[in-house]
Amino acid sequence: MFFDTREGLVVVLGCGHAGVVNTLEHIRRIIRDLPIRAIIGGLHLLNASPARVDKTLEALRRWNVRQIIPGHCTGVAAVAWLWTAFPGRCRSCATGTRLAFA
Repeated sequence: MFFDTREGLVVVLGCGHAGVVNTLEHIRRIIRDLPIRAIIGGLHLLNASPARVDKTLEALRRWNVRQIIPGHCTGVAAVAWLWTAFPGRCRSCATGTRLAFA
């Protein structure tokens, strides 16, 4: 699911089985070049190879994703890589987390 806000798209993933990069590329084909404000949910990187995680980080940098809120199937190692690669842009997403976007 995705929706537009004043600051760009917010993408909500249940469990990104298709891959977060594939999903974002598909959304960008539909919506064109709107900025990506936030990605929320499962990035499905739990069992990803370091090479796949690197490609994912590269794509998120290229698209200048401003906030990354990884969920359950992202995996602890990938969450650590995200927090390291995007300091100040990541946030935890536990059950009961409330988020607001204008």
